Amino acid sequence: MAEIKYRVDSRLIHGQVIARWSVKYGTQGIIIIDDALADDDFMKDIYMMAAPADVSVDVFKVDEAAEKWQSSGLLDKKLLVLFKDVAHVDRLTQKGVKIDELQIGGLPSGAGRKLVYKTISLSEEDYEMLDRIAESGTKVFFQMLPEEDPFPYEKVKR
Repeated sequence: MAEIKYRVDSRLIHGQVIARWSVKYGTQGIIIIDDALADDDFMKDIYMMAAPADVSVDVFKVDEAAEKWQSSGLLDKKLLVLFKDVAHVDRLTQKGVKIDELQIGGLPSGAGRKLVYKTISLSEEDYEMLDRIAESGTKVFFQMLPEEDPFPYEKVKR
């Protein structure tokens, strides 16, 4: 039976994801959903090499991922699904993919973004998309590290 964890982290595959999150979840596969990365063979190879040898890595565009989910083509193992930004999550859920829980682990600051929790910053567009995602029944929370308690999105909602 598949167990799928969903995480938004602008850095995608990095030390914390590999050394802590994938170990905590017993991850057998990592799926990155990012349209631009799916078209960039060089960067795709780098992310694939960053994962341990026993953890498969796949990179899909949103449309490809939605098709795979609807056909249950990837749902036979413990997966960690990574998104670089909230927009890709929003697009995936609008295509009918149900996400029970969404962990926000890292979104950087920048123009038009407001620091809302530790190192997580949101734009007005992020708020709108997260509101829509939460209203669809997804539990949205912030959590940088496994040993931290999840911090509910509702506490920073506008």
